[in-house]
Amino acid sequence: MMRCVDPQDEETFRVVARNAKSYDKLTDLIVQGEKNIFEPDQSLGTIDIKGKGKENSSDSVYQDQTNNSQKKIQNSNQILQTDTLIAKNFLEQSSTQLTYFGLTSLMENLQPNSISILFRNNHFQTLFKLENRELLQLVTDLGFLEEPTVCWESLLNVEGDSYFLDSDFREYNKQNFNNSNGGSNNLMNSSNFGINEQLNNLNLNGNLIQSNNDFNFQNQYPPTTTAQSDQE
Repeated sequence: MMRCVDPQDEETFRVVARNAKSYDKLTDLIVQGEKNIFEPDQSLGTIDIKGKGKENSSDSVYQDQTNNSQKKIQNSNQILQTDTLIAKNFLEQSSTQLTYFGLTSLMENLQPNSISILFRNNHFQTLFKLENRELLQLVTDLGFLEEPTVCWESLLNVEGDSYFLDSDFREYNKQNFNNSNGGSNNLMNSSNFGINEQLNNLNLNGNLIQSNNDFNFQNQYPPTTTAQSDQE
C-alpha cells in the first residue's frame, strides 16, 4: 500500500508517521480528539495538585500550581484537536489509499518494463511500468468483460483520472477500435482462429504420436504369420 506521507509535510508526517504509525492508531486518535472536542474536560477548574480538593484556595503556591496544570491540560487538548484535524485531512486526501508521494515513489523506484504487485483498495493490482515512467494497472473489473480490447488502465494521479489501453499499449477508443479492421469482432475472430489452429496442431501432433507409438509397438511385437503358426 502506498498511502505514504511526504516527509516535507512536517506536521502531517509528525502525526501520521511518528505518532500514529498505523491506520488503526490514526483512527483511534481521531475518535479521541473528536470526543475531546464535543465533551471537553469539565474538571479543568477543579484540579487539585496537592490533593486537598480545594477549588478556591488562598494559598498562592497552590493556586499557581493549579493554574499551570490547567494550562498544560489546555495545551494538550489543543494539540490533540490540531492533530485530529491533521489526521482527518490526511485520510480524506488519501481516500483512494494512494498519495502523490507514494505514486511518485512508485514511478521513481520501479524499473522500466517491470511488473509489480500493489495492494490497494483491499485487493491486489498488477502494475506495469513503461519506458516513459508511466504506470499502468491491469484491468480486472468485470465491467470490462465485454470489452476484449481493454487490457491496461493508466495510473496518472490519486483522483482516479485515467485512460485505457489495449494489450499493445495503444490508447483505447471504442469507436476507433470498432471502425478499424472490423473492431473487436475481427479481434475475436482472429482469436478464435488462433485457438482453432492450436487445437488442429494438437490433434495433428496427437495423431503423429499415436502413429509413432503404433510403429514402435509393431517393431517390438511383430505379427505372427500363418507359416510360423504351422511350424509351431
